[in-house]
Amino acid sequence: MILPKVVVKRILFATDLSENARQALAYAVSIAELYKAGIVVVHALEDSPGIDAAIGSHIGQERWAEIQRQNEQSAREAIIGKRKPENPEVKEALKTIFRDATADLENQSFILDEVVVKRGLAVDVILEAAANLKCDLIVIGTQSHGGLKQMVMGSTAQRVLKRSTVPVLVVPLAE
Repeated sequence: MILPKVVVKRILFATDLSENARQALAYAVSIAELYKAGIVVVHALEDSPGIDAAIGSHIGQERWAEIQRQNEQSAREAIIGKRKPENPEVKEALKTIFRDATADLENQSFILDEVVVKRGLAVDVILEAAANLKCDLIVIGTQSHGGLKQMVMGSTAQRVLKRSTVPVLVVPLAE
C-alpha cells in the first residue's frame, strides 16, 4: 500500500491567549519546524449577548460597538507585536505565549504568516480562517472540564474537530 504524501504548508494555531495555550503552541511550532510551514494565529473575541446588551444600554449601543472595534484592533496589534496591549493580563499572556515560544523550544522558530482576531463564535472564526487561509492543519488546545456545560454545548475543540475539513491536532492542556 502506498501512503499519500503529507504536505503541511500552513498551520492554524487557535488560542484563547491563556497560559495553557503554550502547550498547544509548542506542538504547532514543532510541526511548523518539521514541515517548514507557516503559522496562522487565530483568536476569537466571542460575543456575550447578555453582557453586550447590558453594557450597551448603559453607555449606548453605538459607543459600545466602537469600543468593541477598538478592542479587536488592539488585540490584533498586540498579537503581532505592533502595539502593547492596555490590559495587563493580555500583555502578560501574549508575552509568555508568543515572545518566549522560540526560547522555550530550543533553536526552533516559526514563520508567523498571519494573525486573525475576529469577533464571533470561536468555532466559526477558526473554521472560517482555516478555509479562507488554506490551512493544512489546525492545532487547538482543550481543557478537560466535565459537567453539564460540556455535555450540552461541547468544547470549542470538540466542535472544531467535528466540523473541520482539515486534520485537527487537539492538545490536552494542563489543569
